[in-house]
Amino acid sequence: MSTPSCCRIILTSLLLGATLTGASGESTRTTFSDRIVFNRNQDIYLLNDDGALFRLTDTGDNGLPVVSPDGYMIAFSSRRDGDSEIFLINSDGGGLWQLTDNDAEDTSPTWSPDSRRIAYSSDRDGDFEIYVTDVYGRNQRRLTRDPADDLTPAWSPDGCSIAFVSERNGPREIYLMDPDGAQVRRMTEDSANNCTPKWSVDGTEIIFFSTDAGSWRSVICVLEADGADQRQLLHGSTMRATDSPE
Repeated sequence: MSTPSCCRIILTSLLLGATLTGASGESTRTTFSDRIVFNRNQDIYLLNDDGALFRLTDTGDNGLPVVSPDGYMIAFSSRRDGDSEIFLINSDGGGLWQLTDNDAEDTSPTWSPDSRRIAYSSDRDGDFEIYVTDVYGRNQRRLTRDPADDLTPAWSPDGCSIAFVSERNGPREIYLMDPDGAQVRRMTEDSANNCTPKWSVDGTEIIFFSTDAGSWRSVICVLEADGADQRQLLHGSTMRATDSPE
């Protein structure tokens, strides 16, 4: 029996860790490890593989959670101090600590595969750039340097590349760079806005949303990690993909 199209879209979007906005305007960000985390009504929830559900936050406007590859920590953004900052919390809900602390917007965290570093977007220097920090909030470094916005980093499973979105050549396109910011290369080149890159589990493909200019209609696309064979997977007329800070 075939799966209804609406179910395929929902399942695919969850597996990609996408931000979905439905008719109610409530957004959910879901990221898979051996657990599922999501945000609802400005709080972070954890769903274990045994079906147990836990609410991990009860203060501030929290979003964009992502589980560390080792499963022990969750990185997320929060506006509990007035602007968006990056926080960590243990997966059991304890040990909350703040990684960034400035008057800028710090958002869209992504884990290195060894769970020791976090890349994120910040506009602390005037426009959105990609930064990296260790899990203690030390050694924060800027990876990209371009007048255009660089957004939503996604670390590859092998740790060798970071995918991100940039407006440096007009529409939002997918780019790759080395973890130290070197060797920036453009992966997509078309008139659409391409955003929210995610890696396949084996690291051979990059999945992303593509939205026609002037339209909210999005499709889910995939391309090989070397930039070859870009193709469309699914239509998603009810979904909105965003690279803007929350």
